[in-house]
Amino acid sequence: LQAMLDQDQDRPVDPVRVAEAVDAIKNIFLTKDQARVHSRLRKDGLGTMFNAGVVQQALGILELCRMRDLLLLYHRNAALLRLLLRLLDIMDELKRRDRVIDFQDLEDLACRLMDDKGRALSLLHRLDDSLHHILLDEFQDTNFNQWDLMRHLVDDFLSGDAGDGTRKSVFVVGDVKQSIYGFRAAEPALFGQVERQLRHMGGLTLSLPTNFRSLRAVVDSVGCVFNQPPLAGHYTPEQRESARQEVFRTQPRGQARALPLFEELPADERSADQLAASAAARLIQGLVQGGALVHGMENGVPTTRPLNYGDVRVLCRTRTHIATYEKVFRRFGIPLTPAGRGMLAASREVQDILALLRWLAYPADEVALCTVLRSPIFRLSEARLQEMLAARGLRRRTAEGRYLPPRNLWDTLRSDQDPVTDLLRGWRARVGQEDAHALLRRIFQEGFVLERYEAALGAQARQNLLRLFDLSLAPEVAATPTIRQLVDAIERAARRGTEEEADTPASGEEGRVLFMTIHGAKGLQAPVVLLADAASLPRRRDDVLRTNQEPDSPLLFMADKSAIEGYDLKFGPELPEHPIRQAGARAAAQADAESANLLYVAMTRAEERLYLLGGSKTPNRIEGSMLQQVRDAAQAEGCPFLELEDPPEVSRPPLPPEAPEPASSAAGPTAATVTMPAWWRVPTMGQRYRLEAPSETGGQSLATPTAGGDESRARAMERGTRVHLLLQLAAQGGQAILGDSDAHREAAAVFTAHDEVFRPEARGGRGLCEAPVILRRLGRRAGELETRVTGSIDRLVVWPDRVDIIDYKTNRTGGDAGRLPELCRHYQPQLRAYREAVAPLFPGRAIRTWLLFTDPELPGGQGRLEEVVTE
Repeated sequence: LQAMLDQDQDRPVDPVRVAEAVDAIKNIFLTKDQARVHSRLRKDGLGTMFNAGVVQQALGILELCRMRDLLLLYHRNAALLRLLLRLLDIMDELKRRDRVIDFQDLEDLACRLMDDKGRALSLLHRLDDSLHHILLDEFQDTNFNQWDLMRHLVDDFLSGDAGDGTRKSVFVVGDVKQSIYGFRAAEPALFGQVERQLRHMGGLTLSLPTNFRSLRAVVDSVGCVFNQPPLAGHYTPEQRESARQEVFRTQPRGQARALPLFEELPADERSADQLAASAAARLIQGLVQGGALVHGMENGVPTTRPLNYGDVRVLCRTRTHIATYEKVFRRFGIPLTPAGRGMLAASREVQDILALLRWLAYPADEVALCTVLRSPIFRLSEARLQEMLAARGLRRRTAEGRYLPPRNLWDTLRSDQDPVTDLLRGWRARVGQEDAHALLRRIFQEGFVLERYEAALGAQARQNLLRLFDLSLAPEVAATPTIRQLVDAIERAARRGTEEEADTPASGEEGRVLFMTIHGAKGLQAPVVLLADAASLPRRRDDVLRTNQEPDSPLLFMADKSAIEGYDLKFGPELPEHPIRQAGARAAAQADAESANLLYVAMTRAEERLYLLGGSKTPNRIEGSMLQQVRDAAQAEGCPFLELEDPPEVSRPPLPPEAPEPASSAAGPTAATVTMPAWWRVPTMGQRYRLEAPSETGGQSLATPTAGGDESRARAMERGTRVHLLLQLAAQGGQAILGDSDAHREAAAVFTAHDEVFRPEARGGRGLCEAPVILRRLGRRAGELETRVTGSIDRLVVWPDRVDIIDYKTNRTGGDAGRLPELCRHYQPQLRAYREAVAPLFPGRAIRTWLLFTDPELPGGQGRLEEVVTE
């Protein structure tokens, strides 16, 4: 590096060479972002002393390396800012062209109006006689823009009475412990600022010390856990005290439980989340069938009634696990309402109807028509469908011998005289004459759609179709929607996947369990609340940082964990504190506080019964989850009302569902009461084959072993994916992909060192990336299912006399080459499956299987190619 800096000043310094030199220097003292171990002597702590001495001497160099990292981050932010500013200009041009504004524009324009003194005074004068009271609800979720908009109005209100002498008032309602919309820029600190401002202007602060919603077990459990660590650390003493409330509904006692974690079991093929979902379904089913009661008050007289499924809300932090719980609840025969339009659109029955509507709007969509013909509406057999497809004339040729385009499938069918064609022809004739709601009604009635799907998929399918029917009248769909508009509305919801939907009225006396996210449940309540994914960890969003706490704070993008935390020097003194680390610490504290608020909102939705449960395949890594925090807080104080054992309705392991009777529905006749057309029969077909991945051929899924435990599984998988992709791109392009990340350097070193793998063409070979393979294994005994093994080979190199199968492995070994034989044995079944699939394609050639380890800490720093014997 010094030689480059001392060279002729008239020649520019090559930035690539400088970067390589700095990385080489950095690699002497650091492995990734941790201090490298130079001595492992244990006697009298000599190794630690030596390592500390190295760090002490290298502090100056490491500080320069750290500043270079931050400079690169600055340059990336500057480039991103230039791109985003241009993007905003383009968006503004398009909005002006189309004469539209978005919600952010509404806020900005209103703020500009209120900041313009002349216009603001005119507006305030006109509002003076029409407004006498301002009520701001859910104020803890207000952002700076929204408060800037209201501030001028509030100041004017509090400056004097109305012209007619009417006393003006401002009433602000909120609870900082329920601020859960940080992703919408909500600023809970505003609540305290405005409270102090209003108090200074003569306002009063009133609190509500009594809980009128919940029974004692729920109220006292909430007060207990939020006044004990770790949750108490996120709140001020006043906020902690407000979590303890008086109980208005003193009888009966109610119930609150935080169940022990559900873990994967060796003898049970269900995942930890599936076990937790089975326990949740058993619990709800047991409460309803066991005669649990709901308590109320009517005209001052206590009342009771039986608990039904409509009294239950299943809440989740995110939508990640909702599908798992919904699927298990369906298997138990529990009627449910999915979490929103996005989840509704994912169901099989709704997808079939959307395919029918797409085909009605565009008859050339043959994929949609095939979907409809094979659906429970018509139940055409696969053989009959293939006959129809063949009738299109796939082999027709011209006189010159050229193939003619096949006829459209509908053109082939429309001349037939059978019930299927008659129905489709009749529905096509109504397109353009009836809106989506009327056409859906016709399809449901003439095609016995509800009855057929209930017979084929159960009562839940019928309920989902009825909700689709209701959505054709929803306000976000046009007043007289076409079928195309309805399809677009549902598909938009499916793509977003985050839209909540209001509770659907229960059909029948039993009602339906409603699945919701915690954000969607804000402001609602229910007799029974079950927090389903309580063992999941919150997802961090520290890649965007506010550099200070001011409203107009600059934002820093792409600030990953490495940029925030810097280097872990563990043996010696730390580098000087940097503002980015402080900003990262503030962001982490805010995220933890909002996660605690989310838990508070979830627990306070329950009126009588509250349950927290969850599963995890890594039980030693759930520290920070809602379930663990609640159990830790309860054990710290010994909350008498919060139970930490399983309820009597739950067993371990949770029993799988029995074959349930289809849940009844009061929305119409069942399939048994409807005479079905003779040409429609529900076929029965067993499983024909079993799919298996190469990594599962050893009899169980081969979990990737990790060494050291320094990285989370998710981060290790992300790193592995990046290295795989970079090696693939390098092999396809013939040169290493340049970049300054660890993954770029790792892939470049491996690519450069192994010509026989990545550049075989120079030696007469041919290389293929991500080569797909499929292997068919017939059952060994009569009645045993056929197995089909499908996967892809990272690198397949074909030589004149042999074939090499290479699988990339990014496992971290800590630089210990002695671990490689163990890893080779671990992956031997996977490579054997690849060999078995490839061998028939190259008869007479030797098949060799290899593992290419990319770990840069292995001796040489360029990866290791190890042959694995699979014969």
